[in-house]
This record gives sequence, C-alpha cells and structure tokens, in this order.
Amino acid sequence: MNGNITFKCFQIFLGVKKILSERIEKFFQKICDESGKTLREDGWFFGLLLFFNLSAFLELFTKNPDSFDRIIFFTKIFLTGAIQIFVFCVAFRYIFSRLPKVKFFLQVLISIYCAIIFVTEIFLIYQFQTIIRQATIDIILGTNPFTVKEFFGDYILKPKVFAGIIAGVLMIFLTAKFSKKFFAAVTFPKIFGDKTKFIQYILIVVAFFFIAFRWQNWIALCESNGMLNPSTPIFKSVVPLRVTVSFVYYLRRVPVGSEETIFAEMDKLNETEKILENNSTLPYIVFVIGESADRNYMSLYGYKLETTPNLDRRFRDGEIARFTDTIACGNFTAITMSKIGTFAEKDDELNDWYRKANLFDIMKRAGYYTVWISNQSHIGILSNFDHYFAERCNEKFFTDIFYGKRGLDEWLLPPLDEYMKNLHEKNFYIIHLTGQHPDYGARYTPEFAKFKAEDIDKPEEEWRRKTAEYANATLYNDYILEEIIKRFEDKNAVMIYISDHGQEVYEGRNFGGHSLEPFGSVHMIEIPTLVWASKKFRETYPEKFSLMKAAEDKPYRNDYLIHAILDLADIHTTSYDPTKSIWNKNFDSTRPRIYNDKPYTKN
Repeated sequence: MNGNITFKCFQIFLGVKKILSERIEKFFQKICDESGKTLREDGWFFGLLLFFNLSAFLELFTKNPDSFDRIIFFTKIFLTGAIQIFVFCVAFRYIFSRLPKVKFFLQVLISIYCAIIFVTEIFLIYQFQTIIRQATIDIILGTNPFTVKEFFGDYILKPKVFAGIIAGVLMIFLTAKFSKKFFAAVTFPKIFGDKTKFIQYILIVVAFFFIAFRWQNWIALCESNGMLNPSTPIFKSVVPLRVTVSFVYYLRRVPVGSEETIFAEMDKLNETEKILENNSTLPYIVFVIGESADRNYMSLYGYKLETTPNLDRRFRDGEIARFTDTIACGNFTAITMSKIGTFAEKDDELNDWYRKANLFDIMKRAGYYTVWISNQSHIGILSNFDHYFAERCNEKFFTDIFYGKRGLDEWLLPPLDEYMKNLHEKNFYIIHLTGQHPDYGARYTPEFAKFKAEDIDKPEEEWRRKTAEYANATLYNDYILEEIIKRFEDKNAVMIYISDHGQEVYEGRNFGGHSLEPFGSVHMIEIPTLVWASKKFRETYPEKFSLMKAAEDKPYRNDYLIHAILDLADIHTTSYDPTKSIWNKNFDSTRPRIYNDKPYTKN
C-alpha cells in the first residue's frame, strides 16, 4: 500500500517536473527569441542608447584614468547600465511589436532626447568638468533669461563648440549605422534542442537571477531614499533616466510656478516667527548684494592692481570694516540667494528657504520701509529669488522691467535717488548688482577699461585678456559702491556689502566662471564682505563699529548674514542666533565651514 502511494507520488512529481521544465524552457526560450528579435530589428536603437550612456562614465573615468579601481568601477557601472538599457529595449519592442510606425516614431523621439542630454553632458565635461547633476538642474531651472543669453554668448557660441556638435552628430549617425549592421545577424539557437548550448542556458539563468537580485536591491534602496531620488542606484547607471528623474525630483521639491503656495508659507511665518526684541533706531540700512566678486582681485584685499581705489581710501580713513575670511555658502546665485535672505543654511534642501523666516518680512514688521532695487532679472525659468524677495518689500525696481533688459549697474542709481526722496523714519534699501558676472567685458563702460592683458601675469593670452576684463569689472564695481556711499555720507547710515559667490578666473586651468562645488575652487567662495559706516553712525553707535572692526579677521559664511543684520538693527526674533552674528560678543568662530566635503581654511 505504502509502495503504491510512493510510486504515485513519484509519478506526480515527474509530471510536475515535466510541466515545469517545459514552462521554464518556453520562458527562457521566449526571452532568447525576444532578445534576438530586438537586436535584429532595433539594434540601431540599442546601440545608440549604449553610446548616449557613455557621457557620465567618461566624466567618471577622466578624473583618474590611471587608477585600476577606477577602471573596474567604470566597467561595473557601464555593464549595469547596459543590462537596464537592453531590458528596456526588449520590453519596448514587445509592447509596440504590432505598431511598427508608432514604435519607430517613439524611438526617434527618445533618441533625440538622449542625444540632447549626451551633447550637453559632453559640453559640461569639457567646460566645467561635470555632468548634469541634481544641483545642475536646480541652477538651470532657477536662472533667468538674461543669464542664459550671456551664458550662450560666453560659452556656447564658439567655433570649438560648433565643431564638437558637428563631430557628435556624425558619431551618432555612424553609431546607429554600425549597430544596425552589427546586430542584424544575431540569432539565439534553441536552448534545449542543442546540448552544446547548455552553457548558454546556464548563463541566461545566472543573468536572470542576477538582474532579479539587483532589481530587488535597487527597489529597496529607492524605497529607503525616496522612490524619485536621483541618487539611488537604479537611476545612476542610465544617464537619461538619471537626468529625467532629477527634473522630476526638482519639480516635486519646488512648488513650480505656485507663487500662492510660496507666499502662503511666507505669510504663515510672519505669525510663527516672533519679534522678541525691537530696539531699532538706525534710520538708514543699505544692503548691497554683489555678484561673482572674488576678493582676491580687489586691492582692498591685497591684489597687486588697484581695482578698488575708492574702498581703499575709505578703509584707510577708518570708515570701513573689512572682513577678510568670509566665504559663500554655495557656488551659484540660486543657491546662495535662498540662504542670504532667509534663515535657511548651506545644508538645507533648496525648497527649505520659503519655510524659513526671511529678512525682508522681519525688517518690514519691525518698522522699516523696505525697497528692493535690482539689476538682476525678475523672471526665472521656474524660480527666482529676486522676484520672491522683492514682492515682500514695500517698493521694488527691476532694470529688466523698466529698461527691457539688464544693463550696467549704474542704471540702479536714478531709481535709488527717487526712492530716497520719499523718506521714512526707518529705511532699508536692498540693492542687487550684476557686479562681475560673466561676460566680464560687458560689465563696465569704456572709461573703466584701465587694465590690459599685458598687466596680467598668466601663461595664455586668452587668460590674460579675460582676467584684465574681470579686473576692470571690479574697478567699475568699486565705482558703483562709491556712488551708493556718497548718497548716504551725510546721514546716519550703514552699508553692508557682500557677494553672493566668487569667481574663478583662469587660475591655472582653462576655466572662467563658477561650477558645481565638487569641481570648483576656493576662488568661487572667497568673497568680499565689508561694512561702510557714515560719520554720524560711528558717532552714534561707536560700540557697534568697534565690534565690527574687532571681528574683521573672524571666519564667516554668507548664509549667517541674516543674524548679523538683525543684530546690527537691534532686532531679535525667534530664529535669531547671536552665535552666528560675526560682530556679536557671543559669536562662535569655531563652527566648521565645509567646502567640497572638506573643512575650509583660509589660504
């Protein structure tokens, strides 16, 4: 009896095994057939996607090409991306197998999209030693049309770039043609029909379980980091996927175009951010925000050419407190402006800025009449901090609205004169300059073209010419600051000047501008910070000015400036921290300043 049961169970087992074997055979044979059809029919598409996926790995590889570990890492990431791309191509062909025209149309669209990303990343690698990262997306979508126009003029409209684009298009065409021919004859033989191909079956099984294991691991990491976080491994291996997810991630973090959402949050903060003390009596506070100013090119900070004669003179006369060790909290305007104007700090997420109290609402609530005067654009592709902050002020003026374009910083002086005719008991002026932003040669009038290429000690002619232009832009910036100071000389006034970030001007490499932090240099963050105080201010508040002078060499960062300005005005709020005000007796000078994942130390 027991033997019969055992025999029947064995028969059932053999039957199940046969059924499973047949299904497994059909399953893997189906994979092989679909894979072969994909390569034969759409080999050009697969080859192009592989080619377009090279940009990120070229950037990775070029950092240290002689490192064996780098080569292994490069190969591993590339193969992982190739597997993902192949799975996508097989699935794509299978879904649209009965719609060949639709499939081809979508393949062309995807190829064009990937080609644009590829060409862009190759350009970024060449010009900025970087690829499209999350920070790049934040910067691109936070910029304005005038900056984009100047960027094209300074970096894109060059013979080398056009030659590179032509070469890239040619390589794309040849890759598609070669891939189509190479994969046209690919066949996958019957797995079980040919015993000599048994090893192929084993490899397919191993590959299948490898993919399944990796996919499960990726999904787990995505869930822990956030399903649409571009830093998760599932997105890192495929360039277009990483870029697309970075855009989506930006849109999820920033309320795009939703001014109502942003302003509603800012209004809430007016209720939660309490003014604990308001002893403000200072009638004039002028806050000048510079652009792309590297203090190493200012004679006020020891530069060999006399680029700041007016500031030099006023410093010698004891009117200026010059802070020698201030750095920017980021390399780009969009990043730093969100921190300079609010209690948000360097390590906060980009969208945290409007969830932190801002300086302009606080000053207005404290009784100051606030005026925003800007030579930056009020229009951003998706977000613009000048626009948002200006809307919180009593008055606003933008050159691109009044003149229809962004011009010279001297265009800000007439509106300043007009606003000064309508005086209030307490006045707070914010003046946002274009400063030394590229294109340097467009930032000054001909009479300020004092310095020539021969005045510069650098090896390349282009480097010397650009550096001379930057020095002239710095000289013009000194003139603008002097003109602003003149308007407040006879008043009880103080002017704070700080730059949003610095600028690298061909410092031993063929690069002028500012880049993402991992590829930047200290020139991009070493910024000027100074306070000019009128005679009446120094007589009325001698202790304040003495504290400023005593703090000149203390280490500082511009995202803490809101604390210092409130301290200067004797306004203390819920988020105010005296240990972050550089001229406060309780200032904490031991707080570390991290740049590119390393502690920053002057010189």
